[in-house]
Amino acid sequence: MPNEEFDEVTYNMRLWQSPSLSLFDAPLESLDGAEEEEVKTDHLILMSHKAAEISIDKIKCQAFKKALQSMKRNEKCRFTVSEEFLAENEDEGMEEFFAGTTWDKTKAFVMDVELLKLIKVEDWYKDRSTVMRTLRKGKGRSPYTDSLIYFRLKIEVNGN
Repeated sequence: MPNEEFDEVTYNMRLWQSPSLSLFDAPLESLDGAEEEEVKTDHLILMSHKAAEISIDKIKCQAFKKALQSMKRNEKCRFTVSEEFLAENEDEGMEEFFAGTTWDKTKAFVMDVELLKLIKVEDWYKDRSTVMRTLRKGKGRSPYTDSLIYFRLKIEVNGN
């Protein structure tokens, strides 16, 4: 029986702050890289990821982790992390998450996130030597005993 589970996700994200604190009136921009008409805003892009992959258990920033865990596949959301949340919740991973950016710790920030893929990973021996990855589709029905099921199986031994 599988012993331990964790998830891997593929996502698009744009993280920004607004010097004038006009966080709610900014348009939800395209996250997939498609060109849109230019909109005059004062927000400062802190970070942008396109089709990034990460394991949920390796995310140190709790605000980002909670945002991803609340989403469904192919969902686009905007999360505003307020100054009050930052003051009340001590998030040790926040400094590392924003390393190399011009993040202002005293101001709220906004995450525009699109969850592309969600993969359930089961670690059978709790040492990551034997894992099973299952794509979570979230649609369809359970197969019947006479159903024809197609699947792809990949076996790796010592990375080969």
